[in-house]
Amino acid sequence: MIKVLLKNIFLLIVLFQFVSVSQATVYTISVTGVIDEIILKNGFQLDESVNLETQMTGYCTFDTDNLIATPWSNDEYPLDDISMTIGNYTFTHDDLSDGKALLTDYADEFIYGADSDSPFFSGSIYDESVSKTWHDIDWSYTYLHLFGVWTLTEQNSLEDYFTTIEHFTERNEFYVLMLEQHPTVSWKHDGEIRINGHLTSMSITPEPGSLFLLSFGILHTLKRKR
Repeated sequence: MIKVLLKNIFLLIVLFQFVSVSQATVYTISVTGVIDEIILKNGFQLDESVNLETQMTGYCTFDTDNLIATPWSNDEYPLDDISMTIGNYTFTHDDLSDGKALLTDYADEFIYGADSDSPFFSGSIYDESVSKTWHDIDWSYTYLHLFGVWTLTEQNSLEDYFTTIEHFTERNEFYVLMLEQHPTVSWKHDGEIRINGHLTSMSITPEPGSLFLLSFGILHTLKRKR
């Protein structure tokens, strides 16, 4: 009984030492912000939950192992998830497999952005006082810019940049843009909703699931060798 206990303690020590030096590859960047400007055109209205100084909360998740090097020297990471909540509205992306939601590292400039160019939202907006959902409107263009940040200070690694919003002193923004298709002219838009704001906080955390699965696999392997 004592020998079994000692073996289990040894396995746990080995496991904890391994996990402590292992590097997670899946990270979630969480942000908060405040609305500075709301632009509504051609009869569009939001509900009473969205006003100037309304708080935004959002996050995106990406895997550093999925780096895509582009011909124009930017590094891109396909997002596993992206979400922004403002009042009663949550903007997200329903199909991340198409590569249209990205975290972009603009090489040598210390500029970063997390974006989706085909988001949708939950909640109802008002078109000439008529309540409508996302699917009731023929959109010509939609864009979700979870954050755009720029710093002059180099960090040790990509993950280190996002530990605090205080690293980004030169640029700090978020916005949502939605344009309604013009009823008769294909290259024009009709209604417009735009929400602009600045970030107030930022943090980055490794996804616990990736470390848990790694730890579980190591423990299982060690047990089989007993």
